[in-house]
Amino acid sequence: MSFSNRLGLSYSYTSGPAASSFSDYKEVSAWATTGMDFCTRRGLIAGVGDNSLAPNTTLTRDQIGVILYAYTQKASRTR
Repeated sequence: MSFSNRLGLSYSYTSGPAASSFSDYKEVSAWATTGMDFCTRRGLIAGVGDNSLAPNTTLTRDQIGVILYAYTQKASRTR
C-alpha cells in the first residue's frame, strides 16, 4: 500500500475479497491489516490456497514475482 502510494499508482479493480475473509486473517499483525486489505481487494495478493494468507511465513521468490507482476498489470500511474 505504501509502495503504491509513493509511486502514485491507482487501481481500477478494487472489488477483491476483504483480507478479513481469509481463514487466518487473525494472524495478520495489527500494523499490517490495512495494507493487507488494500492488497487483497486489488488482487495483488490472493492468498496461498485453502482460503489462507499465511501471514507469518516467508515469501518465496515465485510469490514475490507474482505480486510484482500484479503491480505491473493492475496499476496505473496517477501522477
